Amino acid sequence: MLSGRAILYYLLAMVVVPLGLALPLLNNQTVSFNYYFGQAQWPLAALIAAALGLGWVLGVLSMLASTLRLQQKIWNIRRELVKQQRALADRLRAASQ
Repeated sequence: MLSGRAILYYLLAMVVVPLGLALPLLNNQTVSFNYYFGQAQWPLAALIAAALGLGWVLGVLSMLASTLRLQQKIWNIRRELVKQQRALADRLRAASQ
């Protein structure tokens, strides 16, 4: 049985995918794209898709950098916690003897 969230995702996909597939049909004109090293003629839908893809990649890379930095902090804190737990266990053993 599908959860309510899964059903919502399927319904959202059923709306978004056809709209995404219709985009090239609605924007089939060619536009001039000027960049630093030259100029190219691209379909508008291809430029939109490239811009979205580039934005997605840059967003993932920026989040990956901050996620890795936070993960490194977690590893350091866990390592320190294990050291402190061992030291506490050693003290308790020494006190009970």
